[in-house]
Amino acid sequence: MDRTNKRAVVFSISTYQDLRERAGKTLEILDELITLFTVDEYQPQSLTVYYANAKISILKFSNRNLINVKKKIMEKEVAELNIRFDSITLGDIYATGVTQPLEIQVSIGLCGHQMAQQKKHYATNVPNGISFMVSEIALKRFSMEGLKTRFLKIFTEIKGLYGYIETMNQTELGVTIFPTPMEWTNLKHMKAEMGFDGRARGYFWGNILTAGHIEKLGGVEYIETYAPCKRIEKIDGQNDMLFLQLSDSINDANQAQYLKLKTFLRPILSDEDIIEIAKRTYFDQDLFNNFRLVFSDEEKMDIDRIFSIPREKFNEFLYPKRTESLNKTSEN
Repeated sequence: MDRTNKRAVVFSISTYQDLRERAGKTLEILDELITLFTVDEYQPQSLTVYYANAKISILKFSNRNLINVKKKIMEKEVAELNIRFDSITLGDIYATGVTQPLEIQVSIGLCGHQMAQQKKHYATNVPNGISFMVSEIALKRFSMEGLKTRFLKIFTEIKGLYGYIETMNQTELGVTIFPTPMEWTNLKHMKAEMGFDGRARGYFWGNILTAGHIEKLGGVEYIETYAPCKRIEKIDGQNDMLFLQLSDSINDANQAQYLKLKTFLRPILSDEDIIEIAKRTYFDQDLFNNFRLVFSDEEKMDIDRIFSIPREKFNEFLYPKRTESLNKTSEN
């Protein structure tokens, strides 16, 4: 199998519901996702369990281990669970040193929000929720429309506040430890933000908005009239849950469309410090294309100005006071 493709589609739902309190429904959804993604050569291979006491276990997937983990979930001992699906075994993974998920991963965060508050995480408003990632290779085995329909159904079942669907570079998916690209490049503004009931985590091909977002954007009628999206759907026919789809296919939206969407969603997006973003991404300048981050022409000029700084001069630019101090020390 060709494993050179490192792009994947991420489906992510955020909620502040403590999913331990709804463990029965959560486990029902888990079983459905395991059944959904166990297809052809893809089989569940490993369980990564993050416990509420901060311990971590990586287990080979088996019915016995799954039953034990479910028991721990019912006993409210599990904070997050990740399940990796692949056509290679966990032994092969250890033998080859592969660390990135190659095909499919399901992640359920049950109480990460509470844990982040206790541990003073960089953003105490990190969500709980359910996410799954399907590589572009594995996606050929599924119907994109079918995955989207199941995704929207899960959203209503766990009383989601926000959700998104997007193609991005494959990475280790998680709910409570997985910032979106906009959040990762913008950590400075993530420390004291309003919750996800009034803020979007970015601008994506697929966006689920709820009452707080809809109100800040001007209401359902305004969104239906002016949102630069190909499809706008009321989830379950309700006015307080909308799905905004940027284009017909997740592969055919261009940067101009993303920029129009970003502009429209500005009232519910975090503020951006363009200079700080450029500094943070200086050594990974492909990040913008890999994660579909877009900027205005004026913002691009500021970013390009920093990207044009030679590498040997970048630390001096990044830490001027430290550089000045070192120069004085060397002179003495």
